[in-house]
Amino acid sequence: MKVTGAPSNRALSKMLQELGKDIRQHEAVQHANRVREAVRDDNYVAFFRLHEEAPFMGAYLMDIYTQSMRVKGLRTMCRAYRPTIPVDTVRETLVFDDDEEDEEGQAFSTFLQEQGVVVKEGSDPPQIDTKASLEESRRLDKVKEEELRQKRF
Repeated sequence: MKVTGAPSNRALSKMLQELGKDIRQHEAVQHANRVREAVRDDNYVAFFRLHEEAPFMGAYLMDIYTQSMRVKGLRTMCRAYRPTIPVDTVRETLVFDDDEEDEEGQAFSTFLQEQGVVVKEGSDPPQIDTKASLEESRRLDKVKEEELRQKRF
């Protein structure tokens, strides 16, 4: 997923190189560089750790990438954990906070539905069926691609 309006990784690298040494050593600049690396490497675990410890108001800037990193993280976990993964583990790993929830407390469950997550029936605690979820996410991707193709013409 490409984040529109955000500078490319190459542009960010170039900007960091052009900064003076004393500025590059500043805590916020070093943090921003680690965030850039986490996004470049699709390292959702590092990204969300950095989000939690962002200096100043850096977490607000990181929110530009939060949704795409969550999608990548969810898909990575579904490929890595078989046959299931606890829903709570996904929620904690992708750092869904209570303040993100809408009036009905649905932010996390809405995210899961939008990504085609299949929760295994009768599981206690709730478990994500990773194989079925990956298949459904691929199907949804194809539907979205087709809708985009239709809009172009």
